[in-house]
Amino acid sequence: MTSADLLIAPLRILVTALGTGVLPGDDPVSAIAALAPDLASTRDDAIAAAVRLGTEWQGRGAEAAQAASAVTAGRTTAISGDDAQIVTLTQSAAQRVHGAARQLESLMDSFDRAARALGADLFTPTGLAVLLPLAIDHVGRGVA
Repeated sequence: MTSADLLIAPLRILVTALGTGVLPGDDPVSAIAALAPDLASTRDDAIAAAVRLGTEWQGRGAEAAQAASAVTAGRTTAISGDDAQIVTLTQSAAQRVHGAARQLESLMDSFDRAARALGADLFTPTGLAVLLPLAIDHVGRGVA
């Protein structure tokens, strides 16, 4: 590993930790959006079942079934109410991470070009004196 690689290593580590912001091929955001109608239907079915249970069945078993049905309805209501927000937040986060990753890649490319431009001087004290402030600037901009 050259001194240039060592100087820019913090940005490379940051890029690795950050990720690309590109969602996986199976697209979890679309899967959540596609599930919304099923969740709404499940919620409606659970509410209707709870209403029917109250009129058609009596006793402790009916009460337990109604309670379970109410829990199901409540949970699906909460989930189906949050699905649009989850999709929006996930897409927004992915876009921001992708933008940040591109900016970090651009900083690393800029630093690499500067290091290559030094040629053989890269391995001299003069080259290091030129490269060190540049690395500090690039790493500083990358973590800002």
